[in-house]
Amino acid sequence: MATAASMDYVQKIFIAYLGRGASTEALEYWGNAIDADEAAGKEAFFANIWGSDAAVALYAGMDTAAIITQIFQNAFERDPAAEGIAYWESQIADGSVNSVSLAAAIVDSAGALDLVVYDYKTEAGDYYRTEMDDNSKDFSPTQSLDAVKDVEGPSSLADSKSATDAIASVTALVVAMTAGNDALAM
Repeated sequence: MATAASMDYVQKIFIAYLGRGASTEALEYWGNAIDADEAAGKEAFFANIWGSDAAVALYAGMDTAAIITQIFQNAFERDPAAEGIAYWESQIADGSVNSVSLAAAIVDSAGALDLVVYDYKTEAGDYYRTEMDDNSKDFSPTQSLDAVKDVEGPSSLADSKSATDAIASVTALVVAMTAGNDALAM
């Protein structure tokens, strides 16, 4: 099993770069790859995320400033200041980060208020994943995106959890109805 630190890193990239939480399978797979060889694991993870359909759809045609802004929106629900864009553009230009590792660097350098928002988003993503796992429901990237999007505090987190509970309860209701129909058919 992957270490908590590696899985946290994978989740950080998913939330900040793709705007959604990772599935349990992705957390474990990429976490294990990073644990086995940090540099090679991260390189493979970044290449996979960068070339994913979700990333291509999200970032197609964006310049560096727009990518930075999207990461800030994904992670903190706000746009970066002009100075922040200039700083992160220089980090990409000098090779300190690439577009994917930029997401982790931005979160790692965030101030206290931004980290509060990011933590709420992480909790929403983790809650969605756990509820889907606990209810034997397939993980949906679209539903995970919906669970994390616009979460920035206690109220929006509660709304996200309620929406996730509704998705999970539909599965439980269908199972109960199916079981009930089987009992009636006997």
